[in-house]
Amino acid sequence: MKTISLDLRERILAAYDAQEGTREEVAKRFRVSVGGGNNLLQQRSRTGDIAHRHRFSGSKAKILPEYRARPISGLSLLGPIEFWTPLGPRAVCRRLTSLPAWHIRAPIPLLTIVPPMPGAERRFKPFVDFVHGAGWETEFVRLEWNGEQPNFDSTALFAQVDLQTAGKVVMGFSLGALYAHLGALRARHLILGSISPFFLEDDDEPQRWMISYRAGNAHTPADVLLGAKEDEQMHRRATAVRDFYLQHTYADVPGADHELWHPNYLQAIATALDRLKARPAEPSPAIAEA
Repeated sequence: MKTISLDLRERILAAYDAQEGTREEVAKRFRVSVGGGNNLLQQRSRTGDIAHRHRFSGSKAKILPEYRARPISGLSLLGPIEFWTPLGPRAVCRRLTSLPAWHIRAPIPLLTIVPPMPGAERRFKPFVDFVHGAGWETEFVRLEWNGEQPNFDSTALFAQVDLQTAGKVVMGFSLGALYAHLGALRARHLILGSISPFFLEDDDEPQRWMISYRAGNAHTPADVLLGAKEDEQMHRRATAVRDFYLQHTYADVPGADHELWHPNYLQAIATALDRLKARPAEPSPAIAEA
């Protein structure tokens, strides 16, 4: 089957979103199957990405039936246990440190991205590819954008972020970092890049949310990043947020302004991801009572 181009994918989804007919009518209009259109909708909902996913295709590794059917035997967990492998039986101790690597597959960690604005999924495509190259899978928080953005008269986005980020590693940049800070209260870990200064304390901003930056969850471990070339206001807000978190690392990214795509900024994020990938998952921090 021929791969659908990115442009055609975007036009198909735009037609679905605008309700320009039934799914059958939209599929016929763009000359694709109804199932293909449904798969595209499901992919966007599940991953936040609509590009082709060839890298995930192909057969999955299996344990052949002749090996799966063979028994596992042993006297007890405290003594040697005999496991069957493609090369025959092998005795291992209770920690199983001698098991061959052919049957072990580590789970791929997931980074949940909070978008700063509508349509950010497409703009973030190069960043998503970078995260995939670092050995992580990605997903986007799906937000219902109401009114002009940022909408300082509404706090609805924060609750939406909370519902989709519990127990996860969450990353946000600029306004996305603000939404993550105030919304992802049950996240396992936060990566906050160049957080926007639109809190109650930022009285030099005529428009802002009347919510203190202290409304976040101080018990969540956090990586706080900022471009070294960003202005004094951004540095003041980033350091205040940094000091708010009880467990934090801080990176003043050399040579970078307010730009996620700067090589040094990407390297700082890769450093945080590598550290988190090497660390075993821990329970999500509790939300401290006011």
